[in-house]
Amino acid sequence: MKTFFAVIIVSVLNVLSADKSSQENELKIAIDDADFVGFVIKPVDQDKPRLIVVEVFKGEAEVFYQMQNEIKLDDWEYLLIAKTYKGEITETLYSTTLVQRLSKAEKKILNDIPCYDDAVRMQHQTGTCHSVYIPVCGCDGQTHGNICDLKKKGLVKYRRGVCN
Repeated sequence: MKTFFAVIIVSVLNVLSADKSSQENELKIAIDDADFVGFVIKPVDQDKPRLIVVEVFKGEAEVFYQMQNEIKLDDWEYLLIAKTYKGEITETLYSTTLVQRLSKAEKKILNDIPCYDDAVRMQHQTGTCHSVYIPVCGCDGQTHGNICDLKKKGLVKYRRGVCN
């Protein structure tokens, strides 16, 4: 009888492990295909269907306007992986997940997204940045005056506000 239960437990653990691995692969594929990967909130008291970007892992945006209220959020932070066009979400590529519920493996995948991209630096090299101070904390651990200043250095991951 003990052997029977041990076989069942091992089988269940194997299925759970396979599901987790499959979910991690799905996350990696979605990140590769996405224009935007980041943490967002939708303030509950807002009339417009907009999402405020809190942290960016890939892509760029300050605010997204949702297509026909596609995503239902509250004041909590959520992971959003999406295709975008001119500030609008055109398609979500991975189930929108409450940040607090991300597994260690999912957080590691997000943290493994590179901090620096030379193509971004080259794209933002010419031109001047506005002088409006809207601080962002870059993945380099430094506070930058605004997103433009950050992009000129080739940094692609950041969080709104000053670094701690």
